[in-house]
Amino acid sequence: MPSLFRNTFYISLSQGWQMIMALVLFKAATTGLGENRFGMYTIATTVMYFVLLFDDFGVNTFITRDIARDKSQSRLLTDRALGLKLLLFPISLIFITVFSLLTRSRYDAETRHVIWIFCLYGLTVSFTQLAFGVFRAHERMEYEALVAVTEKTLSTGLCVLAITAALGMVPFSLFFVLAGAVALVLAFGILRRRIHSFAPLIDLRQNTALFKAAFVYGCALFITSLYDKVATLILSWMQSLSAVGIYNAAQKLLSFTNLLPTIFATSFFPRFAATAHDRQELSRVFTVGFKHLLMLAIPLVPGVYLLSDRLILLFADAGFADSARVIRILAFPAGILFVNIFWASLCGATGHQRTILGFQLIGLTCNVLLNLALIPRYSYLGAAWTTLITEGLVFCMASVFAFIKVVRITEWFFIPKILFAAAVMATFLIRVPDWPLVPTVISAVALYGGILLVTRTLRLDQLKSQLAGLR
Repeated sequence: MPSLFRNTFYISLSQGWQMIMALVLFKAATTGLGENRFGMYTIATTVMYFVLLFDDFGVNTFITRDIARDKSQSRLLTDRALGLKLLLFPISLIFITVFSLLTRSRYDAETRHVIWIFCLYGLTVSFTQLAFGVFRAHERMEYEALVAVTEKTLSTGLCVLAITAALGMVPFSLFFVLAGAVALVLAFGILRRRIHSFAPLIDLRQNTALFKAAFVYGCALFITSLYDKVATLILSWMQSLSAVGIYNAAQKLLSFTNLLPTIFATSFFPRFAATAHDRQELSRVFTVGFKHLLMLAIPLVPGVYLLSDRLILLFADAGFADSARVIRILAFPAGILFVNIFWASLCGATGHQRTILGFQLIGLTCNVLLNLALIPRYSYLGAAWTTLITEGLVFCMASVFAFIKVVRITEWFFIPKILFAAAVMATFLIRVPDWPLVPTVISAVALYGGILLVTRTLRLDQLKSQLAGLR
């Protein structure tokens, strides 16, 4: 599977750099903006994600799957997708307008302006991710990596400049739009020169057919984003901007860990789609990814839980100290989410997206009801407990379905070895509470990795053969 590991390498490179830039921006934003303005920034990005979804509605994921199965359809699907996105553009504008009118009494003028600017940024991201979908289908992740790294570096540098120069929230937000526009031009320039030319195809019959085909993916993405973002929205309506800032400081810090399962889900999606009709090969490919994913997910939970106080003080100032309480709760769904993201990729690639959609609808209903019940009394802690319960519920449903209907694990012996290594690592962390954070993390990772090597859960010969496939 040389191409699979080559793709994983480039996605890892891209996501790793983006994570570094995101941490730099997170540190600058939490210390430079303060709790209230950080809450404003969080609300704006939350609304932005819904605008992005309205202008996409599953199209990017759908064309990635179908182009991966039949690359001769790449130009036609790209043109149809571009045309559909242009038709969906007014719907996004209507959503922003309606949201602004409904929340006019809740948000001040500056917050509303920032929301509008980030929504414009979301529209540029939607089109850029269409090009990413084509790159992934052709398994040319190096192009996606180039564009993503360029955008993240540019946006981080400009936004840190805006914070240090105290330019205000509006210039801070406009710099995201500038970086998004540069990424959009670069992505489609590469698409035209390296993959194929394109021209938006606006044909109501064909565009409608594409929308219907992608609709299930769109619903799944919408629901996933809704129950991921609904806590922020309800907090902003029922609590203060400060509460929004404290909750999202913890959530955003842990969201960086989502990059790891996203790398796996993105890299494995084309291969899942290509082997969807061969359960034996699909199971073999899945087991490779699942094993390495668990190596990352299982130690994450005790590591984040035990280091929560020091982590939040490293990346934020003392005003966000209470975010550590949120982190300790969210550490558990952070680990669960590793597998849930992988399940979504697997089921989407193999044509079971309707089933995943059903699970997500159940999760969404649970999430909204619990948030409405818990946030008024427990504020951001209630939102955190809701996230844990929701992710756990979706994990149970998706796991049972996937193992019965989609794949089987071709080997299981690595799971107790990973659990043992994680337990030893957690014991070490408990015994060194006064060590500096960086030496503690390095020592814990080395101890955990060493146990995996000694127990041959992680084998150097396999890593060498997989890295050789990158050449």
